[in-house]
Amino acid sequence: MKKNFYLSIDLEEWYHLLYLKKYTNFSGEDFFIFKINEFLNFLNKRQIKATFFVLAELAEKHPSIIKQIYDNGHEIACHGYNHGLVNEKRVDQFVNELIKAKKIIEEIIDDKIYGYRAPCFSLTNKTLSKLHSIGFRYDSSYIKFSNHKLYSELNMSTFKRLNSILLKSKNTDFFEFQIPTTKINNLNIPISGGGYLRIIPFVIFRYLFKLELKKRNEYMLFLHPFELYPGKFKLPIKASLKDKLRYSYGRYSNLNKLSKLLLLAKQMDYEFVLMNPK
Repeated sequence: MKKNFYLSIDLEEWYHLLYLKKYTNFSGEDFFIFKINEFLNFLNKRQIKATFFVLAELAEKHPSIIKQIYDNGHEIACHGYNHGLVNEKRVDQFVNELIKAKKIIEEIIDDKIYGYRAPCFSLTNKTLSKLHSIGFRYDSSYIKFSNHKLYSELNMSTFKRLNSILLKSKNTDFFEFQIPTTKINNLNIPISGGGYLRIIPFVIFRYLFKLELKKRNEYMLFLHPFELYPGKFKLPIKASLKDKLRYSYGRYSNLNKLSKLLLLAKQMDYEFVLMNPK
């Protein structure tokens, strides 16, 4: 049986991090977007293609970088126009912003985009129901991590499960990619995210990761540009020690850890595929 591995990147900046919003209000000087070429070289050397969920406001400022990602054979998907939480927006506001975002990104790459992921997985059932009519084929905002107050808990009763992470709408030709979680002490922990890769000691993380790959035939990682750049970057804001540590802890070694995990997945016969292959 074919084993699919989906490597996904939420293309956003350091100032889009929700715990830094109180200092930045989601604005600041761009840095990590200019380091994406180094990560593209990292992927090219390993012959791996990834899906990039792009913030349209960032794409507007740096269209050539988005086009470069696309020209390297990676999938471009949408992360919304801005990084505001969907569950804090009116439904009509969400729809109008998303139509705008989709148009901006499609004009940059001169191609259609079909995937969406909400900032901080903050999609609601009302907003999820709008995606298909806007022209999206899939979403990747579903995560069963209800003990975390930031994440919405979508009701997927109108979807049929196809495998451990993929569901299909019973009413339309629309798919949902569920973010993988690992059960630890009755808690579902999304070790598939870059934050947990930074925080959990790698020996433990690799053990849990390998267990997940053994019991599944599909897996997904979701990461962010600041977690993929091993160089130094000092936050240009005054922030609490807690928030500085939350941002910086384990960041410099993350790319090296990712390299080892991707090699392990290949050794376990996983094939790296796009979420919406052409």
